[in-house]
Amino acid sequence: MGGIMGAEALSEYMRGKTGGSASTVHIIGSTPKNTNAHCLGAYAKQSQMHAGRHVYQNGTDANLSLWWCTSGVDDDNGDEKPGSWWVGPTAVIGTRQGFFRATENTDIPEEVSVVWQVFMEGAMHDAPSVKVLTPQQHLAALQASLAGASRTLKLYAL
Repeated sequence: MGGIMGAEALSEYMRGKTGGSASTVHIIGSTPKNTNAHCLGAYAKQSQMHAGRHVYQNGTDANLSLWWCTSGVDDDNGDEKPGSWWVGPTAVIGTRQGFFRATENTDIPEEVSVVWQVFMEGAMHDAPSVKVLTPQQHLAALQASLAGASRTLKLYAL
């Protein structure tokens, strides 16, 4: 992959991209039947890159990662179809397999605007509430979810 730029130029562009990816991204939301919800959480940007984009590793489970993978498929005009962002086992980085997928050609995961999909019951299913957020967006989402919540907590002894 690399298209007009070439793989090396694309990697260099991504390393220096102005306003590029946050050092940490948060995958939030809910999945159908709570399937693969263990993949939600914070992911730290790694120095490792795949297909010209950074790989991210889950902050609490080093066996989970987020990466970009090309489609490996051309359309009828001979142009490569969009690749996908994948969340899955660290051992399969670079493959087109995992627990979550978002098929959209973005430079960084927090730019994804399409619906993420979750692998469930042998197929990919839409998970419309799943999003990738920057730390600032994540904080704003948490604050919004707590707006109007009671400021008093009552504890009862059993």
